[in-house]
Amino acid sequence: MTQSLQDIGYRIREIRELRGLTLDECAKQSNITRAYLNTMELGQANFSIGKLQSLSNTLNVQLSDFFMKSPSLYSLEEEVIKILSANKNQRNLQCVIALLRAMDAS
Repeated sequence: MTQSLQDIGYRIREIRELRGLTLDECAKQSNITRAYLNTMELGQANFSIGKLQSLSNTLNVQLSDFFMKSPSLYSLEEEVIKILSANKNQRNLQCVIALLRAMDAS
């Protein structure tokens, strides 16, 4: 497959792992098979925009995030806030938000 499919597949896996989802969980929530999601992540499938849209909905990111070098920081910042807020660790929350904002500014 082409390098761009491999890059997209890598970003799918990266975002999925950042969201804390297993391959099985993500596939089920996206209504695709585990095997097909695995081939997508390996860059070995010619997938449709519909499949990517389903994944973007499951992973709570914009479709364009799959075509960038890193997922949008806004989407990730929201997810980090949710996770850290659940743990009620204010210091960690402030540190992570500051880091994400600094990365977004660069």
